[in-house]
Amino acid sequence: MSPPNTRCLDILSPAPGASEVRSHFERDRTSRAVQLRKLRLALPTRLQAAARTPGPIPRTRRRNPDREPARCLPGRQTCLGEFTKPARVELAAWAEREAVGLTDGRVLLDRLLDRMRAERIIIPGISVVERLAASAMHAADSATIAEIGTLLSDKQRRQLDALLADKTHIRQSRLSWLRAPPSRVGGRSLLELLDKLDLVRGIVSDAPTRLPSRLRARMAQMAKEGSLYTAQAFQQMGSVRRHAGMMATLNELAITLTDAALTMYQSLVGRANLRARKRLEETIAASAEQGRIRLLRIADVLDALVTAAKTVGRQHHRRRHRDRAARDRRSRRRRHSAHHPPRKTGRAR
Repeated sequence: MSPPNTRCLDILSPAPGASEVRSHFERDRTSRAVQLRKLRLALPTRLQAAARTPGPIPRTRRRNPDREPARCLPGRQTCLGEFTKPARVELAAWAEREAVGLTDGRVLLDRLLDRMRAERIIIPGISVVERLAASAMHAADSATIAEIGTLLSDKQRRQLDALLADKTHIRQSRLSWLRAPPSRVGGRSLLELLDKLDLVRGIVSDAPTRLPSRLRARMAQMAKEGSLYTAQAFQQMGSVRRHAGMMATLNELAITLTDAALTMYQSLVGRANLRARKRLEETIAASAEQGRIRLLRIADVLDALVTAAKTVGRQHHRRRHRDRAARDRRSRRRRHSAHHPPRKTGRAR
């Protein structure tokens, strides 16, 4: 028969060597307590010295003999609590309240650890804390789905189911048609976007505005996940979860369609402005060409006038020169006649 474990011996029995066993048991227990406080609770330096000499621990009945019960330092009010059922239930309820406004489980995990340190609870294995955080996130997700389900009417539920059942053609559901991006920028594509937007807004109505603000982050997370689901994936879900996920997806889709319609409208306005500018430039260019032709005609007329004026001037100058020469000849003849009178000739009778 194997010898009994010294850690399980009754330290109060009067057996021989009980004092050595008790001393060894006390040292081992003190070392374990100090390690837990240093690594998991990060006690201040003034408490670490006192932690090396804990007071007597009352003998209590517990399920796990390897786990230490709640202990208090001698002469101080600082106590360490175990992660037992009451503390677990309280932390689970607190984690569910905290998880409602969170979408990242790591943030909730850090808050849980900070809560345990603040409550002076010995932190269990990290897998236990992770399961607690995952349960709280799942409970918050279920609460959000139930809250969205209460905001939907029977008509909205039928419309959501019709989006999955109706087909635009043999291979495309109505939901896939709503998600399909426009093929080209044009007036017909803009009208199609407006039709999609009217359909989505008619289904969503004012349900997102009646949702509490603390659930907006959860709904955005559900919309992000729903954008990855196909119509077949939605059909395989439960009715409550399917309706909540589709409502969040359609709410985000309405925003996307509004942005797409505004972007296409701006593109169409810019295209129309560009075409109008081109027509104006062409008109200006045509007017400039016509003006250039007119100016050339006017220049030709002016050149003809200048040429005619020069011709008339030259002719007038020549006429004046001839007249002046004729006057000079006549004056020379008169002077010559005055100085040299003509001789009288005739026969004497």
